[in-house]
Amino acid sequence: MLREGADPFWARMDATVAQDANGAPVCRAVMTDITERKRAEEEKEKLEAQFRHAQKAESLGRMAGGIAHHYNNLMGVVMGNLERSMYEQPPGS
Repeated sequence: MLREGADPFWARMDATVAQDANGAPVCRAVMTDITERKRAEEEKEKLEAQFRHAQKAESLGRMAGGIAHHYNNLMGVVMGNLERSMYEQPPGS
């Protein structure tokens, strides 16, 4: 909605049909400014998006840590075998 000389705002309109004292139909409408509620919803969506991003980053970090741990285990075996083969070689070879 627009107000003269003011910023646009969000509004909710509720309307019903009723009867006046003579039985004639009357439309009753109520307009409510819901700008603050809309701003809060947008802020909530932003925070939820940031939270999802943080969860993805944490998940990626855990996965990278698991891969590094697995790689280090494999490298430990390789290094152990290399060291053993170095000790089994004659001096100066």
